[in-house]
Amino acid sequence: MIRIKAGLWVLLVLSNFGWSAQPSAYVTKVEFHGNASLKAKQLLSVLELQEPWLFSYKEFDPRIQKLDAISLKTYYVSNGFLAASVRDSFTIEEDRATLYYTINEGKQYLLNSIDVRGNEAISDDDITDQLGLKIGKPFNPVRINAEMPALEELYQHHSKLYVSFDFIPDIKDSVNAVLKVVEGPDVSIERITFVEIDSSDIALVSRELVFEPEDYYTKKAIDDSKRRILETGLFSSSSIVPVLGTPTDSAITVKVQVKSFKDKRAIQSDGGFDKIEISDGLLPVPGLGGNLEWLNRSLFGSSNRLSSNISAELPLEEKFNYPRMRIDANLLNQWIGPVRIPTRLKGFFHLFKNFANLEGPFILRYGAQILTIHKFGDRSYIDFSLKWEKFVEPEEIIENVEQRKVDIHYRLDKTNHPFFPSKGSIVSVRLNGIGGILGGNREFIKMEIDGRNYISLFTNSVFAVRGNIGILKGWDENDEQYEHILYDKFYLGGSTNLRAWDPLEFAVETDSSGTTVPKGETHRIIINTEFRFPLYGLFGGVLFLDGGKLSNLHDWNSFTGMSWDSGFGFTIKTPLGPVRLDYARQMSDPSKWKIHLGVLYAF
Repeated sequence: MIRIKAGLWVLLVLSNFGWSAQPSAYVTKVEFHGNASLKAKQLLSVLELQEPWLFSYKEFDPRIQKLDAISLKTYYVSNGFLAASVRDSFTIEEDRATLYYTINEGKQYLLNSIDVRGNEAISDDDITDQLGLKIGKPFNPVRINAEMPALEELYQHHSKLYVSFDFIPDIKDSVNAVLKVVEGPDVSIERITFVEIDSSDIALVSRELVFEPEDYYTKKAIDDSKRRILETGLFSSSSIVPVLGTPTDSAITVKVQVKSFKDKRAIQSDGGFDKIEISDGLLPVPGLGGNLEWLNRSLFGSSNRLSSNISAELPLEEKFNYPRMRIDANLLNQWIGPVRIPTRLKGFFHLFKNFANLEGPFILRYGAQILTIHKFGDRSYIDFSLKWEKFVEPEEIIENVEQRKVDIHYRLDKTNHPFFPSKGSIVSVRLNGIGGILGGNREFIKMEIDGRNYISLFTNSVFAVRGNIGILKGWDENDEQYEHILYDKFYLGGSTNLRAWDPLEFAVETDSSGTTVPKGETHRIIINTEFRFPLYGLFGGVLFLDGGKLSNLHDWNSFTGMSWDSGFGFTIKTPLGPVRLDYARQMSDPSKWKIHLGVLYAF
């Protein structure tokens, strides 16, 4: 037995030595033959084994090449070449591999007609849009198969749980297709059952459900209920599923199941790229952030949550790049008595350095806030808050700044990704009321409207546009003495708006000591456009145009007097979001330019 083991070890060592002695082959060239209709650049975007770029080389693996050949065929089929075939081969010289793909495209089939039958709950246009069926365009069976589950979910919003589809393409010189829909009955909820839930938790779970027996089943009600259960912070997961019977059943049982957190108390941390809020007059700046939180998920056995946070933020924007420290304490609950009003009571203590004064004293900011928020999507909400805060700058001002304000913020986010949006839009409206009946040192009203749209173009490219308008009413000249701390007026310049100017220094003035300082105004207009496109692998490029204007009341609503810059940038995709390097120059004076390093897209 010992001899056998020794022999096996010798063979293993020799085999490993032989394997490691063989030089690895790297892909140096990819060639396509027979691709008359689709360009090589389009086909390369499908492949895993790519040609080298800069210092990036792909190690050759014949199994991956086989998978790439299948991907190429699928890509051709998705473009209407239903009978396309792809044959792969390769040659290796020393450590260099050349890959070949011989393509027989065949005929491209276009969709000539589509006949949808049996649908009543959803229109023909909505169904064909969901499946990507467009007359005169290439017939794409790949997308049709991929979108069928989404169409089934669409029917679940209309109480149709037993819907079935039969797609029949008639392929001749072109494609004439028929989609037969059997919608089935409208399904209602007969009974709700709670599975493996403690009796003490049933009441907490049931009050978060937005449906009850005898209601029609809708996917929106199910999704909203699951979201509300998780928002309590008491449960790590929630499942709400229908118990289906025969396709003729019009009443079903809904099964609710949740999983509680094992520990009611926890210490957790997170960190990453972030858009750091500096003040109400400034757009958020890119930076790094980390957070350490102590959490009690059920205070004294109730649904109240108590947490305390210690966080540190490092803005990457020039003249802001000094760590900012925060300590927050929060008491949260989703209910006030019998009414569901998600509410947070917050006390905060912040310590930071002033803009462009990193050698100066720390500024202390502390206060309290009560906040209510209503979510109607993953990233969409409306919130209302009352805040009292005080600013202290040692040895700089005689009177400490006290500010009391009410804040209303509406955000509708219809984008498909929080960090890398390629389609959809964002609308944000924020209204601040400072002072007035609330008291404090200052009294004015601010409004900011921000709209963004993202359009997906060819080869994973995206066109993005943003418009932003800010208006400040009731500003008093006496408020200027606090502006070097609060920055409540509107400013421009920096990596997130006008990139050819230094942060906040689009407009400047000289203070009483002869120092050049940023100059804010009561009205602001911003227009940004970007064309984002892939270069290679994780690397991408950006072409951009920025426009902006600061003004007073008399000419704020005119686009005359706008200042513009243009430039380009490079991006790297990371799990935390994009890292970017932008170069911009002023269009009125090309000799003035700036380079910005940032994280996350400018907007």
